[in-house]
Amino acid sequence: MFKWILLFSLPLFCDDFGGLGHKYKGCPLNSICAPEMGIKKKSWDEMLKTLPKDKKLAVKTLEEFRKKNGILLPVWTISSPDEEKDLIKWNSPCPQHQNPENKFFQAEVFTPNFSSLDNNRFLEEQALLLNENNSIISYKIPSKELPLYLNGEEMIFSMTSEGAYYYLGVAPSGQVRVLDTQNIEFSPTDAECPKDLITKFEQLSKGLYSGHFCRNIYNSSLKKYQTLLFGLTCV
Repeated sequence: MFKWILLFSLPLFCDDFGGLGHKYKGCPLNSICAPEMGIKKKSWDEMLKTLPKDKKLAVKTLEEFRKKNGILLPVWTISSPDEEKDLIKWNSPCPQHQNPENKFFQAEVFTPNFSSLDNNRFLEEQALLLNENNSIISYKIPSKELPLYLNGEEMIFSMTSEGAYYYLGVAPSGQVRVLDTQNIEFSPTDAECPKDLITKFEQLSKGLYSGHFCRNIYNSSLKKYQTLLFGLTCV
């Protein structure tokens, strides 16, 4: 049963030593991260520490930050292994990502929406929804995250960063927003993957995924479960 509450707390560790041991202040430990990105990450962390206690004001603050600066989203990148000024990245633990000619890195990037990312550099995980008329809706989603529920065609995610918890709505267009959310008492359940979703999944980017699985996710607008397929990056 899901009963989610918007909750904010201080991070467990401070950033006084270059982001938990990184040579650049603000950069996470073991990351490939330039000084410029460390400054942006530190600004994000400090904003999270000072969020208003009132839930609606906290959501408003985060949404305004997203519109002005972008929000920190986990994605994948196939960019250079060197430091880059606009992202934080880590070597991927997934075996299929180690191809020198097409190497994937785990990454975090500030962006207002998925649709704003450069498709030549960034790759988002995708989820496939089997709609009521058997059409398929494709979503770009935060990497290694699953939605709590659907509200119409919008996916709702619970996100955390530096001890702060907040909710993101993600539309099929790639539009992202920070939002308040309702309590949902319907848990996702395992589902058999429909053949149409499997066929569509096999057309997605080669090399990122090692497999797939399906879940029945509750749609609070339709008041019913819908089947979604998600890719597995590491087994």
